Amino acid sequence: MVEPSRTPQRTAHRREDILATARALFETDGIAQVTTGRIAEVAGISPGNLYYWFANKGEIVRALFDEWSAASALPLAADGDPEQVLRALWDRTAVQREVSAGFGFFARELLPLLHADPVLAERYRSNLTDRAAGLGALVELLIDAGLLHRPAPPTTVADLVAVLWLVSETAAPFAAVVGGDVLDAPNAPLVVVRPLLTARGRRVLGLAGDEVTR
Repeated sequence: MVEPSRTPQRTAHRREDILATARALFETDGIAQVTTGRIAEVAGISPGNLYYWFANKGEIVRALFDEWSAASALPLAADGDPEQVLRALWDRTAVQREVSAGFGFFARELLPLLHADPVLAERYRSNLTDRAAGLGALVELLIDAGLLHRPAPPTTVADLVAVLWLVSETAAPFAAVVGGDVLDAPNAPLVVVRPLLTARGRRVLGLAGDEVTR
């Protein structure tokens, strides 16, 4: 196969094409079943051109993980307006649903991947640490503003964030196995947060009909 000459624009698009192809194949076939040769074939390039960008499948998986992480980041600051932050976090569920749909193979295969790839595991831990700290700061902001109750001791805000993270990343594959009638995966994180909303927080979200006096 004769490859076109490389230009910065062409090579950038080629990398994007490889990742898009890999993501689609991983979603339909599973990561373990897809080879770099298959990715190159479907992308319409030679294996050599693929290896120009990625030395192996592990590097492709890590690059897709970076895309997933970037798409899942919360574009919020802990010094923002608390009511706007609360609305944005509540509405983030719908946004994250679309993000997760594009990277469903990660939710399905994440734990085996992390056990098998120490580089990816370290990247995942670093991402978790940074994002959990940011989300924890937002939760503290909402608590200080009287929009959320502080979790009852001995539970901490860090515990709450960890559980939210766990639910967000495991609800979809769990629901896929047991059925949506058992768990509404997209709304699972809200099940964790809803009991902590104060009366004011519920009013901000338009949930005044089920206010509590706590």
